[in-house]
Amino acid sequence: MISRRSKFSSILGSTLIFAGRNSQGKADTARDAGDWRRAAFFYARAADEQPKRAASFWVQAGNCAKESHQFAKALEFYSYAEQALHLTPEAHRSEAWRNERADLFVQFGHLLKLSGNFSACANAYRGAAEMGSPDGPRELQALGHLNAAVVKFSQATEGDVSAVSLLAVCSCELRPLDAETLREAARALSERPANNDLACSFAGLAYLSDRSAHAVKNHLDFVARYGLRGVVASTAAGPGKERAPNARKLVRNAALQLANETANEISVAFEPQHGAVQQLSLNQGLLSNEAEKEALARALTLSIEAVFATAWAHPDDFSLRLNVAFDRMEAASKPLDSLVVFCETRTAKALRAVAIRALNNAVQAWLATHKLGAGMAALDRLAVGVRFEYGDALRRRRTELGSGLKLFSEIDSLLYGATKDPGGRDRATAVLLAAISDSLTLEEAVDLLQIDTFGPISVKAAIAVAHQNACTPHESIYLAQKLKEHGRLAESLMILDAFDEKYAPMPLLIEKALISKSLGKFRVAAELLESCYRTEPTEFVRNELAMLLPEVESIPSILHRYAGDAAFFQLAHRHAAFNIASMQHHRATQDAGSAPLVPELIPKVADQRSYELAIEVLGLGGGTQETQYGRLRVLRPVDFARVRTSSRIGYETMRVRLNGRTIAECAGSALTQGFEQSPYVHQIFNAWFEVGPLQPGPHSLQLHFQESNGGYAGHDLTVWVDERDWKRLSLTSSAIVLPSPSDDMIETRIASLPSQRFDADRTYFDGELSRILVVRADQLGDTVLSFPAVAALRRHFPASRVDALVSPGQFELARGSGLFDAVFSVAFPYNQATRHRVLSVQDQHQLGEMLSGRNYDLAIDLAPGSLTRPLLKLAKARYTAGFKPDEFPWLDIAFDLRVRDAGNRHEAVSHARAPEALIAAIAVAALGRATQLPKTPLDSHFREQLGLKAGQRYAVFHSGARTLSRKWPLDRYLEVARRTIQAHHIPVVLLLDDPSELPEKPADLSHDLIVLRGHPTFAQFDGLLSNCAVFLGNDSGPKHLAALRGAPVVSIHMGAVNWREWGQDGIGVVVTRDTPCYGCGIELAEECGKGLPCLTDIRPAEVANAITDLLSKHPSALRESQ
Repeated sequence: MISRRSKFSSILGSTLIFAGRNSQGKADTARDAGDWRRAAFFYARAADEQPKRAASFWVQAGNCAKESHQFAKALEFYSYAEQALHLTPEAHRSEAWRNERADLFVQFGHLLKLSGNFSACANAYRGAAEMGSPDGPRELQALGHLNAAVVKFSQATEGDVSAVSLLAVCSCELRPLDAETLREAARALSERPANNDLACSFAGLAYLSDRSAHAVKNHLDFVARYGLRGVVASTAAGPGKERAPNARKLVRNAALQLANETANEISVAFEPQHGAVQQLSLNQGLLSNEAEKEALARALTLSIEAVFATAWAHPDDFSLRLNVAFDRMEAASKPLDSLVVFCETRTAKALRAVAIRALNNAVQAWLATHKLGAGMAALDRLAVGVRFEYGDALRRRRTELGSGLKLFSEIDSLLYGATKDPGGRDRATAVLLAAISDSLTLEEAVDLLQIDTFGPISVKAAIAVAHQNACTPHESIYLAQKLKEHGRLAESLMILDAFDEKYAPMPLLIEKALISKSLGKFRVAAELLESCYRTEPTEFVRNELAMLLPEVESIPSILHRYAGDAAFFQLAHRHAAFNIASMQHHRATQDAGSAPLVPELIPKVADQRSYELAIEVLGLGGGTQETQYGRLRVLRPVDFARVRTSSRIGYETMRVRLNGRTIAECAGSALTQGFEQSPYVHQIFNAWFEVGPLQPGPHSLQLHFQESNGGYAGHDLTVWVDERDWKRLSLTSSAIVLPSPSDDMIETRIASLPSQRFDADRTYFDGELSRILVVRADQLGDTVLSFPAVAALRRHFPASRVDALVSPGQFELARGSGLFDAVFSVAFPYNQATRHRVLSVQDQHQLGEMLSGRNYDLAIDLAPGSLTRPLLKLAKARYTAGFKPDEFPWLDIAFDLRVRDAGNRHEAVSHARAPEALIAAIAVAALGRATQLPKTPLDSHFREQLGLKAGQRYAVFHSGARTLSRKWPLDRYLEVARRTIQAHHIPVVLLLDDPSELPEKPADLSHDLIVLRGHPTFAQFDGLLSNCAVFLGNDSGPKHLAALRGAPVVSIHMGAVNWREWGQDGIGVVVTRDTPCYGCGIELAEECGKGLPCLTDIRPAEVANAITDLLSKHPSALRESQ
């Protein structure tokens, strides 16, 4: 064994002698100076001097050798680094060690890329990615854009071979494999007679990649033009000349296979003849033996010739012999998998080495694309030992035809006459599976399931093959699990159904229960698990039961049945659904008078927080509410869960489980925009569901994500249900959908509802504010400073009754102020230690009964602080108002005023001004009116360009929007235009964001539809909108401009934002739709998960009717202007 010192000395072959052992410093100095060879020498020496850091120094030496274009030496240095890392004991292989090894593969990939070995480079980066290196995936992605790198590599070397030729050959490794790229390589190689065999092979692959009639002519022309010799040139006589005898031999061999006889007489002339070849890896050398390399290349070219000859002789009916030839080609290609070529000059020898490597990579790419498609490769290996339905049919058909020869001819025509009978190949493949059913093991039969070119009949046949091989329960469980991994849950359940449950072992019953649960067969799964639990109450079965039983049985019933099972009872209460059910039962047994009306006013219990996987809940429920369990999401009667997931394999479905029972299920849709570089699968799920009658209080909600292979992920939340007047609230909110007794799917039912029309000239409040309660249960100064705000309230609402709720000490002050119609007091003591005000449960009930009977329309807390805000809930008013919107999301009108002191940044405005500002905000919401600016005249020249007469009335339709998700389809605008023109006899000016959306006008709208294709000036645009009879548009800026100029506006409002917030003001209507997920805030259409029903379900007739009704209310809009 030689020492490391003698090793690196022999590598570099240096005659230099340096004194001292500070090799690392000298290496760094040489590296910084760009003296790469000297740096490589000293880094190699440093590896000998510091064995503990040897791997790092060998990598540095390889990097320096790479920079000096000593590629072979660089590879050797990297291999020594790999050896040094390999010598590290298992116990010392830390995260740093793994990172260093991954970086080594990245550096190896850089070396291969720099030297033009692009296919091997991809393998190195792939290895780095598997080791966890973030550089691996990035470099793999960059390989798709390496044409420039190929050019650089080709031009960097010098020699007597043109860079163009080298580039043409290298391009076969990076570009998509097509006939033209392969022919370019063949043409480049044909310049050198010594490379005729490789040129023929590239040309043969080009023909095999495209076997159309046009491609045959191209191939013959190409062969003649470049004088290619060998098997390729012998085809110049044209295809089909040797067809008959070859076909007879082919069918005879296949008939032997079908008869279950030997197929050994099939020619083995294509078997590559070579010895064992050393595969390339980091710690193994290059394939430097030229004779061995040429032998391998010869075997590869012969295998291509064999496939080519078979395909040329039989262009229409591939067969068993072709499949055998495929196998020979694959076997010849494997020894060349790791071939790496370092070309420092463009010599004929270097070009041939690169061509051998490129040819092998092209062969592997071609096999991956064409092998299975040509007819289920290597049928001689698929000996399956079963008889099933296709086997019986095969024997009967064989008897009818009289011979296996005729039977194979029939199968062959089915396989390769697929253009006439699309299902023929699928049926024939299934028959072939039965025909060769002799000797597959279960594991080999399971491998059939991975062939992704099988059709549905072939898959059924393959499953039957595997099923018949699974004779024992253990084998059946194995097969069922394999089917489950491939997403075939129904078939896996069928396998297990073959066993009598009375005698089946427990593992089989458990597996059957898990598959049944994944398929949504909850009752079957529960019965199986309970049967197993009675036999052997394991922890796993107990936990599965606790999660599953609520799907088929109420939780109180479950707890009653298992009351005597302490282990089950204890485990069940780890699940939120059981905990919450127990709390609700306890609350129901309490005296109603002891239940708190406002949970914020009593001490809180600890919040039970959910766990997070790669799951983000984007929308769920109608806001949040502060409870004694923390702030919880509030469920509405019809609600939604919109969730974004990020995972490695993706999820099939999301189930919404409320208190353990599934109430909704939906499939996911892929997210692509913004995730192009992500290695994960990103999906959006949007499930709509009816909550049903539930007891007010906390409830358990689980989002259950099902994987295709039977696995799952979950996300648990605690949600809140309360008693609100949802019917009344639905009159003003498009996010509230009421339940229905209909059995239709909720999506179908909501789609069948009519769209909503709302008056654009709106106020926030529904009805008059006849009774108002003002709360200021604070100290004397607080109350006094609130009186200016109360006076302002009286001025804004002079006809309203205004009552006050104050602390006992301010009762006389409030009553004597003359500002209130009635005054009430509440003892709401302040605890200095806790700095909190509390109200006993008994006092809550007394105050609530007194206030709620007065039917207040609005309750206002004028305190800028937080302590008295919960008192508003006791009033049971239709609307509530106060400060601190983030802290109290349940407030209907929330406001904050912040004026900062320049020195300490504390509040600087008078304490009396903040309550006045709140009253002003309430007045704006209740009494605000739209502002209109004068109309901009329509430029006469622009009017004439549009073809409009002076004074002629017209409609303007604007189909654009900032985002595609807000654009109502253009064909619907055209339909509304037809209806508007017919009903009102006015032309329609259509504004398009992109004129290419409508290349030409529909024939029936050629005269009355004016399409504005150019970009008008703003003055022209403003004048056009100002003077239109009616404007129709999406939720975008032009509708607001038209409304500002006083034009009647009909807007089509997609529900990403509330129409009350972003609908236009002034004269007009807003057309929108009620959906549970209204107000989602999405920007991209793919983020919806439902296909934008809030927009696409708006019907043209509804919009046209809205225009008609609006114009009937404003007939002057249709009169011609003077």
